[in-house]
Amino acid sequence: MNPAMNKASAQRAITRDQAHTPPAPQDQLRVLMLTSSYPRFDGDPSSVFLRELARHISACGARVRVLAPEATHKHQEPQDSGVETARFRYWRQSRQRLAYGSGIMPNLRAQPWLYAQVPPFIATMSAALRSQLRQWRPQIIHAHWVLPQGMVASWLGARSRVPVVISCHGADAFAMRSGLFTHAKRHALRQATTWTVNSAATADAIGSSHALPAPVVIPMGVDVRHFAAGNPGSLKNLRADAGFIILFVGRLVAKKGVASLIEAFAYLPAVIRENSRLWIVGEGCDRKSLELHAADLRISARVDFIGSVEQKLLPDYLAAADVFVMPSIHDTSGDTEGQGVAIIEAMAAGLPLVASRVGGIPELFADMDETPLPPPADPKALAHQLNALYSDPEKRKKLGVANALRAHDYDWPKIADRFMNLYRTISERGP
Repeated sequence: MNPAMNKASAQRAITRDQAHTPPAPQDQLRVLMLTSSYPRFDGDPSSVFLRELARHISACGARVRVLAPEATHKHQEPQDSGVETARFRYWRQSRQRLAYGSGIMPNLRAQPWLYAQVPPFIATMSAALRSQLRQWRPQIIHAHWVLPQGMVASWLGARSRVPVVISCHGADAFAMRSGLFTHAKRHALRQATTWTVNSAATADAIGSSHALPAPVVIPMGVDVRHFAAGNPGSLKNLRADAGFIILFVGRLVAKKGVASLIEAFAYLPAVIRENSRLWIVGEGCDRKSLELHAADLRISARVDFIGSVEQKLLPDYLAAADVFVMPSIHDTSGDTEGQGVAIIEAMAAGLPLVASRVGGIPELFADMDETPLPPPADPKALAHQLNALYSDPEKRKKLGVANALRAHDYDWPKIADRFMNLYRTISERGP
C-alpha cells in the first residue's frame, strides 16, 4: 500500500474482487477488448500484457476479439487460439504515428503535430466499435485506459445496452489531471458498468467522488513459468567480461526515470563500475538523449543500450542479470508507474530489485520490508542501494527467493480467473 494513502480509507474506497472457483461451463461469453495499443506481430512488445490477458481470458472459456489501431505498415497479426483482432485506420497508413512507439502521451509531447490525429482517432475508433456492436454483438466491452477508449466504450455501450468494464493502467490516472480531463474521466467511469485499477495508487490518482462507484482492484499478471525459465547461456556475447549486471527493462520515456539510473551508475565507486555493466533494454523517444547523458558522464563504455527485445527472449536477460532496477519518477505531466509489470517479471525470474517508492510500486512489496525502495529522482540514494546489494550476495539471494515466491500471486491464470468472475457477474446483472 502506498504509504501516502490512509489504509483504512483505501479499503473503504476500493472494492476488491474475491477469487473463487469458476462455475460449470456455459455458452461462451463474447468479450470485446478496446485498446489504443496491442501487439501488431509476434514479438512486438507493445502492450504485450493485453495480449496475455486476451489469451488467458480465452483459455477460461470466453471468445475474445480485440479492437485496436492499425499499424503504420502491414504486419502478420499475432495468431492466438480463441483470440481475434480487428484494426481501425485513423489516418493515412504510413503516417499513423499517434499510437504505438513510446505511447500516445509521450508521442504527443515529442511531436505536437500529432494532436491533429486525435479527433480522427476517436471518430474512427467510435465507428469501428459501432460496427463490432452490430455485427459481432459482444456481451462485454472491456476498454483499456479511460481516455479515449473508456469514454467511447461507455457512451456506445450504454446506447447498445452492453455492459462496459473500463480498466485504468496508470497513465490515464496519473496524467491528464486538469479540471476538464478529470471531469471527462469521471464521467466515463460513472457511465461504465464497473471499472478496475491495477493498484490502490491508481485508484487514488483518479480521486474520490460521491457519484463515482468504487473500483475493483485487479492487477495485470505475468507468465511466471516463462520468466522463471531463462537461459543466460544464450547471451554469451553480451555476458563476456560483463561482471555484475544491473538491468532495466521498459520504454525509454521520462516517467521510467532511466536518466536517474544512469546518474546512479556514475555515482557508484569506480571499482564497482569497472566490474559492472548497466543493461538498458527497451526503446522510446528518449533513447538518444539518454545515450548522450551516459556519454557526458563518461560511462558509455559500461552502459549497453540493447534496444527492444522480444518477449520470448526477455527471460534470458533477466536470468543473466544480478539485480533489476525500476527507477520510475513522476514526469512533467504527473504520470508515473501504476503497477510496474516489468517488476513482476523480474520477480518471477528470482531477481533482487531496487525500485522507486512511487505510484503503485510499493504495493508490490507491502510485506517485504527489506526490498530497497529509494525515493524517485534521487540518483545518490539509488546508487547507495546498488552499492549495498553489490556488496552483499547473500541478501541478493534472499531477496530473489522472496520475490520469486511473491510473483505467483500475479500468475496469469489467477488474474484471468478474477476478470472472468467479474465479467460473469456484470453479464448476469446487465448494463
